[in-house]
Amino acid sequence: MKNNLISIVFFGLASITFVNLKAQSCNYFHKRNCASESEIPMREDTQSKSALFSKGQQSDFNMVAYKGQDYRIVLCTDETFSEPVEFRIYEKVRTRIEPVAESSDEPAAASTKQEETSTEDDGWGDSDDGWGNSASYDSYSDDSWGDSGGGNANTGSGEYKEAKFKLVKELLYDNKEDGMVQEIEFTAENTKSLTIEVKVPGEAVQKKLKIKEVGCVGVLVEHTKSGGLGF
Repeated sequence: MKNNLISIVFFGLASITFVNLKAQSCNYFHKRNCASESEIPMREDTQSKSALFSKGQQSDFNMVAYKGQDYRIVLCTDETFSEPVEFRIYEKVRTRIEPVAESSDEPAAASTKQEETSTEDDGWGDSDDGWGNSASYDSYSDDSWGDSGGGNANTGSGEYKEAKFKLVKELLYDNKEDGMVQEIEFTAENTKSLTIEVKVPGEAVQKKLKIKEVGCVGVLVEHTKSGGLGF
């Protein structure tokens, strides 16, 4: 009984050690493995990321695309994942919430001027941040309701309320609609706060991770002065 317990403890420690070592080996995986097929020369952006993923896992990170820059995003994985990675690019948009008059007989509600968002259940499930402190690049990281600084709104009852704004995610690109390509180039005509959602293939792991179920995923972000490439 004692020997069995020791074996179980040793196996558990060995598994944890392996995962930690594997995660460390993923550091800068994008530098070594994410190569573009494009002939357009670009410099690596410091917002590039690499992380350890399990099969079926989804995660996202934030980046800023600055006005007047061309960008290239390239994804790559190790041999654990034999199929292409799904990825989507969203822009975070600060959207005005129209207040409802206090004198109205209808229940208090708020409607947005912008209806098309990614807030519906799209089958991707909940995201977890496997990329570390990625929010440091996000200039719109405060998702709470807040004052707009743009004045007051007339409620229609003679009273005024502070206008409210909320962040929504607007889908810009989905590689499932583009032949599952693993890289994209575009131009930022204005500075944009972007979210890159990544989903690796395979069945989501429900129990303890196995060695063959985890692997490295890299997202290489490159940029250069704008030449006019797209959105």
